[in-house]
Amino acid sequence: IGREAVELLSVEFASTQKRLPDLLFLLKDDSLFHLELQSRSEGMDWRMLMYYSFIRQRYPSRILVQKVLYVGLKAWQSESVIEEPNLSFRYEVVDFRSIDCRELLDSPSLEENILAILCRIDNQKEVIQEILYRISELPIKARADALTKLFILSRLRGLEMVVKTEAEEMSL
Repeated sequence: IGREAVELLSVEFASTQKRLPDLLFLLKDDSLFHLELQSRSEGMDWRMLMYYSFIRQRYPSRILVQKVLYVGLKAWQSESVIEEPNLSFRYEVVDFRSIDCRELLDSPSLEENILAILCRIDNQKEVIQEILYRISELPIKARADALTKLFILSRLRGLEMVVKTEAEEMSL
């Protein structure tokens, strides 16, 4: 091996972990697109490499593109790359805060409207009111489900009290 060995390591890698990627799409061009939604960067480099390995083993003839959609409060801490003498691996990270919330607010999809709370927001109160207005137009059960989603996502930005106050003012 060209180096002096100091110990023979006895290693066995038994694993019964079930791995489930957040989203995996087959694209029109026959390639695959893997998307992970994350609120923390710790350990993502190796996790994305593991997913890459599992997905490529399952679909060996398809090109795979991977992306992390980051929704955390702190700046992304990882370089999204692993560089070692016999390994070079990288994936793309998109920080949700780099997306203009207007794109999602203008969508006809309520789910995309709700996701706007994670984007770059100039006027938090105005954006929250706009989302809540769309929610207020729903039937009662759907309204409750949408409010729950909005509250959960608002926690990722520390906006739960603003959402709660605005929802109460709108009698939601």
